[in-house]
Amino acid sequence: MNSVAQRDWLGCGIACTAFILGLSYNKTKQKYFQNLGDANKTGYYCPDLVAALSRAKKSYDYSYVGNKNVRCKNETIVFIKRSKRYPCGHYLVIANVLNIRTSIPRICY
Repeated sequence: MNSVAQRDWLGCGIACTAFILGLSYNKTKQKYFQNLGDANKTGYYCPDLVAALSRAKKSYDYSYVGNKNVRCKNETIVFIKRSKRYPCGHYLVIANVLNIRTSIPRICY
């Protein structure tokens, strides 16, 4: 899989989704993120990413894991909470298999 660069101020969720789908950032944004938020003003919430992935026929769910040391399945999207470094938070993709606990990938926040 090739990395996908974030092209909008708050578009890290789109980039993560594009990476999982193997598509470009722009194609993913146009095809799967219509009416879900704004990559330059509001960003995206976990349900928005789940909805976009569902439109692409991918089965994802989201759950809160807090500060636990959690091992996630390959292609899990993780939301890093707001901080000085990430004032709006940030989405990342786990891109290697760690410990498979469930057959449904999750979005952790």
